Amino acid sequence: IGGVTLGMFIFGPLSALCPLMTYDYFQGDGYMAALGEAAFGIGMLVGSSILMVWGGGKRLAGLIAVAAAIVGTATAACGLLPSSAFPAFVVLMGVMAVACAWFNGPLLTLMQRHVPDEKMGRAMGLFFALTGLSAPLGVAVGGALAETVGIAPFFLIDGLACLALGLVLYLPRSVRALDKEA
Repeated sequence: IGGVTLGMFIFGPLSALCPLMTYDYFQGDGYMAALGEAAFGIGMLVGSSILMVWGGGKRLAGLIAVAAAIVGTATAACGLLPSSAFPAFVVLMGVMAVACAWFNGPLLTLMQRHVPDEKMGRAMGLFFALTGLSAPLGVAVGGALAETVGIAPFFLIDGLACLALGLVLYLPRSVRALDKEA
């Protein structure tokens, strides 16, 4: 729950800053911003569909960590794009969304698998409270950082933070133990 909360804190600002990336960095308009958002939505549908057909494999906690690394890599790549590469930004938004579906999809399955029924309500309440609070806090902190360093550099920094989270998320023994049968 702690790793996912941190992930939501890191990823939260991107939803607010993607339109600014389109408008300010790529000198885009409303149509271009809509393309970026549509690519994200389509990517979420594609990622969710793949997850439904595939099932996510046996290592759901590992899938969450890999998905965070993919999101981080795609986000950092967005920050490295030249201002003339808006089509690449749209593609990266789609890739990011596919991985977001793979990050979010297995979470509840892991909780249902490992939390006793009599504690499920409390566990879900804690989970949704922490993740629900972390995203707006991330937007506040991320917005201030983006104002200081710029939108594209923020994407790079945020992507590297998400990538680092993905790389270390699966290291604790307690997280790896989630992938063993309950």
